[in-house]
Amino acid sequence: YEITYGDWSSDVCSSDLVPALGICFGGQMLSHALGGRVERAAEPEVGWFSVDFGPEMAEFGDFSWFQWHYDRFTVPSGAEELAVGAQGPQAFRLGRLVGLQFHPEVTPAIVERWSSGPGADELERVGLDRAALLSDTTARAPRARDAGRALVDWFVAHVVNS
Repeated sequence: YEITYGDWSSDVCSSDLVPALGICFGGQMLSHALGGRVERAAEPEVGWFSVDFGPEMAEFGDFSWFQWHYDRFTVPSGAEELAVGAQGPQAFRLGRLVGLQFHPEVTPAIVERWSSGPGADELERVGLDRAALLSDTTARAPRARDAGRALVDWFVAHVVNS
């Protein structure tokens, strides 16, 4: 199982001058560039999944975040694991670089777009009902929006401005 990321990732990761927040595939790219592994997850994570945060991000408590991925990353050597889920690491930090496996940016409109066309076929393959996923996402949207904004605020306060 091989993913090609290109040369840019090692350039970004070699400097502590540029903060970066990698979301889902971006988190996987950061992990890979920093020496971690990206591998197929035991099962796909599509939908809302609980993420347990460690002390540095304890303010996020026990919250379910939206996920849509078939792979997972490992925490690179020297990085701090910030959060875990059932499939493994969900967030890590190394200096001014933070990798996330989940999607703090998700909105009902995003999930509607992702779950149409080929996305609808993906949902069917993993046994999920599109209407139920959209309904669940709409119900969670206000809290998810606030949590996503709080996560970006945390990133700016604790990573960008550090």
